[in-house]
Amino acid sequence: MIMLKYLILAMLLFTLNAHALELSEKDLAGKWLIVKIGDLDTRADNDIWQFKNGKWTAISGGRALQPDSYKIVGDIIDLGYSKIKVLEFSKSVMKTKQMGFEYTLEKQ
Repeated sequence: MIMLKYLILAMLLFTLNAHALELSEKDLAGKWLIVKIGDLDTRADNDIWQFKNGKWTAISGGRALQPDSYKIVGDIIDLGYSKIKVLEFSKSVMKTKQMGFEYTLEKQ
């Protein structure tokens, strides 16, 4: 009986996590501060990913790089030349993986 409860709980958590991965342009839009890369706290760097009008812009050291078009495909932000896998998503926190690095971002 206890195993059945754990199985049901695990299924529920999986379902909730899968639901949390649903991205929308509306919820993604705005500026996201990179607060961690792996275990390294990067808040002081003030690096930002901005999503606006179908464009993704990386802002580093106060300088914006050339914006790139993107599209959302399931839990992937597809830049064409690179893909950002979204591991967790809410309206205020996003965890991603890109080119082998895990990023934690907070909506600004």
